[in-house]
Amino acid sequence: MKNLIIKALIALLALVSLLVMTEHVGHAYTVQADGSYLVTSGTDMTAALKVTNANASSVDTIVFANDIYINNSTASNYTISRSTNIDFAGHAVYGNDHGLAFFTVTGAGSNIYVKNMNMQSTSSSDTKVSCPTENGSSQTSNTGYSRGYYGVFYGVKATTGTLTYENCTWSFPNTPTFTQAFWWQGGHIILKGNNNIIQLGDQELAEAYAIEIQPSDDPDNPGVTTFQELYKSDYNGSIAPGVNSNMSSSSDPMLLRVAQGATLNWTSARSGNIWYGTSGIPLLWDIQGTFNYQNTATTKHDVFQNTMSTFTLNIGSQGNMNFKGTGPLFEFSSFSGAVVMNAADGANVDIENNLSAGVITGTATAADKINLGNVASAKFAASAAPVFGTNTTANALLTINTTQSMRSTAYADQAATNPTLYMRGNGAMAMKGGYGTPWSSNYTTANMTTLSQAQAHVFSYPQGLNFMDSVYGTNTWPTNFGWSATLFDLPKDGSKQLINRDNGNTMTLGIYDDRDVPAWTLSASVTTMVNDGKRITRNGGQELDPLVWVPSQGATPLQITSTADTATGVLKSSDFSGTIPKASDYAITYPENLGLLAALDNSMLAGDYSGTITWTLNDGIQ
Repeated sequence: MKNLIIKALIALLALVSLLVMTEHVGHAYTVQADGSYLVTSGTDMTAALKVTNANASSVDTIVFANDIYINNSTASNYTISRSTNIDFAGHAVYGNDHGLAFFTVTGAGSNIYVKNMNMQSTSSSDTKVSCPTENGSSQTSNTGYSRGYYGVFYGVKATTGTLTYENCTWSFPNTPTFTQAFWWQGGHIILKGNNNIIQLGDQELAEAYAIEIQPSDDPDNPGVTTFQELYKSDYNGSIAPGVNSNMSSSSDPMLLRVAQGATLNWTSARSGNIWYGTSGIPLLWDIQGTFNYQNTATTKHDVFQNTMSTFTLNIGSQGNMNFKGTGPLFEFSSFSGAVVMNAADGANVDIENNLSAGVITGTATAADKINLGNVASAKFAASAAPVFGTNTTANALLTINTTQSMRSTAYADQAATNPTLYMRGNGAMAMKGGYGTPWSSNYTTANMTTLSQAQAHVFSYPQGLNFMDSVYGTNTWPTNFGWSATLFDLPKDGSKQLINRDNGNTMTLGIYDDRDVPAWTLSASVTTMVNDGKRITRNGGQELDPLVWVPSQGATPLQITSTADTATGVLKSSDFSGTIPKASDYAITYPENLGLLAALDNSMLAGDYSGTITWTLNDGIQ
């Protein structure tokens, strides 16, 4: 019996020893119910990464419990070698070494998914972020944010994985040195949902060769990604592949992609360039969502630099490309490869060079092309110079092709308020950049002198003659009219009195005609006015047509008849001579005392009468 008791005591001591060891191992982090690792310190992070890096069976998640200080001068403590999810939970990471990232990602194919990161300076006068003292350490972010950091995750060349940011903030508007949002040379960077990236730093916005903007998983709130570059000088451009980039062949292009449903709003004060390319490697911009770019520099801002092999800009059927730069989109420093822009059916394109004397095309080659499908609109504009340049060199001609007949409108000013040229063809057209080469014979007007001087040029699919509501999908045509009068409003001598429409009952008529020679007439007729099935009459039973048309003050009223074959012409294209706000839109709004009025006298029988007005749009002036 004594022996049994001793054995049981030994077993109990062994169990106690085992429990103490487990508690010691778990002290560095907390394993939550969902299996994620909750970390509160740099020590926790080091311990958690040792576990996640060793786990080959699944992708682990690390969650921040608070802002965390990391000794980022000891990079080996914070190396990530496997795919890992990191949820900052609204917190920040900060450290003691400037010009370094916090985490180095080394594993081939490692995908890092970052959520809810919140790294930002607090005010215009405070370049640092206040974070709590960590575990008794004297280190706080007050020693860390005065100069900024060189990214958060450094992806080495061999990584080849994807770095994804979802709903993250990186805001350093006051740290001028060693501040760079992205340092990912090995693979793609994806920004998903709502992301706000603000940077003053003298580095690139990103060292990466592929950036993709994606919407969130919530279709009702797809989110917006914002880039704000506040640095006003040049340093290798906004995006640069980096000296150790993982590009090695023309089949793997440098990439900017805005996915369908996503929005990228990008503003930059740089006077340098957007994309610093790599020799021999193509560049692709794939815009399936909305891309809004504006450069605020007051000096020339080249879009690209270095000897890339080609540049292709694809704008999808739901793509919106709104690009307002201060340098030609189709000009490159040390670049002679082909530049091709493809805009699909339904795309919206607005490319403008806002710098004084800027143009859309600088040095072009015969291989450079703009290919337009049935776009919703495609506008190219320059603030103070011909938009397509004036070069007449045979091998420096930009060709513009359309898949079908397009309306082409040139303007003398970028605001597009002074149309000087109208063209519409009957088939596909090809135009050689406005450098003096004649238009296709499909076009009835070929004023290349005017075109080559145009500061804005708009292509749109010709709709011909139609109601504006039908063209634009709007519902603005007036559908209800009302007039009210009593016996006391009418002259006692039996003469007719014009009755205004009821208060607030204005009427707008809109006609669309983008033909080369606009000519049309709008007519109106009205059914007989009835009251409980009884036609409107005078005393004695004579039927009446009480509606008239008065286009202007003092004009003689025109009778609107109830006979369809004698409809009254109320508006024609020649009425708009010299007053067209847009080359194809003819619209006018009449106040209550003009347009369609009632002409009544005191012999008409009282009642509430109603009828139907028919508007007829005829080709030609009648």
